[in-house]
Amino acid sequence: MKVTQIALMLGLVAILFYSFAQAENTIDDTAINAKPIETFNPPTRIKTKTPKFPVMRQKQGKEGWAEVNFMVDTAGKPYDITVVGGTGDNLFEKATIRAVKQFLYEPAVFQGQPIDAGVNHRITYELMGPAGASGSFIGKFRRFQKFVNENNQNSANKKIDELYKSKKSLYEEAFFYLAKFLYAAKWQDKLAQLEHLKQATYVDNLRGFLPDDLLVQLMQTKISMQLEMNRLRDAKKDIQSLSERELGPDLAARVASMSEKLDKLIATKPSVSTQYRLTDSYRGFHRLINNQFSLSDINGDVAELRLHCDKGRVGFIHSEGTQYTVDPSWKDCGLIMIGDPGTTLTVHDGV
Repeated sequence: MKVTQIALMLGLVAILFYSFAQAENTIDDTAINAKPIETFNPPTRIKTKTPKFPVMRQKQGKEGWAEVNFMVDTAGKPYDITVVGGTGDNLFEKATIRAVKQFLYEPAVFQGQPIDAGVNHRITYELMGPAGASGSFIGKFRRFQKFVNENNQNSANKKIDELYKSKKSLYEEAFFYLAKFLYAAKWQDKLAQLEHLKQATYVDNLRGFLPDDLLVQLMQTKISMQLEMNRLRDAKKDIQSLSERELGPDLAARVASMSEKLDKLIATKPSVSTQYRLTDSYRGFHRLINNQFSLSDINGDVAELRLHCDKGRVGFIHSEGTQYTVDPSWKDCGLIMIGDPGTTLTVHDGV
């Protein structure tokens, strides 16, 4: 990709950029007392099943990825496999679930005893071919940018549809969601912006699918939005991912400082509230900080809740007005919210 094209994209994103340095200053770095270390060893995978690339998508030349969260029982077998992220393609999701069902693990051990425990796993489906989006796809993307700059929403909508229909590679998938992010930043809310930004910045073993400078800037934007919206454990995860990249000394220092402050903040178990919108895949995913939570402001339908934790899991039907309490010994938990696509709600994480 030409430098001028990258510069154009960086310039457009810069208009929307949330100050990473300012985001760091919002984190209270109050010191915490040290706690005794418990002997917990998470599940270790000892057998992997290579997933089958969906034949139809292979013929179409389309790529994708899927992320699943699941439990591993004391025999080392996965169960309750739930898709929590990805390109939203049902064929890739089904292939991932089929593969993970055949994984085998050394079970988790707590204080010398095997226990059920949660695991998160992602599978990327990629074909052999040139790296980068095609010239014709980038041309469509640049025309989309022109319509956004001109405030021409109708033409931008049409170009988004063209990008959706023509995307094939993971590089084009990333540019498509970058377009969706830019569209949302112009005409939609922050929930839409963050959801599309998460897709655009997908990284597979440190390898992103956008130009490096652009990817790093977008990752900073995403982390700043996560902090603003109280998604602290999401921010922690992405700060770790950002710290593993090659960064300039100033940015590396800011990332390290932010990581340290955020660790201290999360350890104090602050009570926070954050909004979600369930995706077209009928779900939302929140990484809990506390062992108590509730839901409110539900606009739509939430059919089921699932908790996948380091040391336990449970699924249940949501009861409005209920304050849920999780066994503290289960440690870190992810809350999976299943319901009608487009449903909005607020998660109150803590008392």
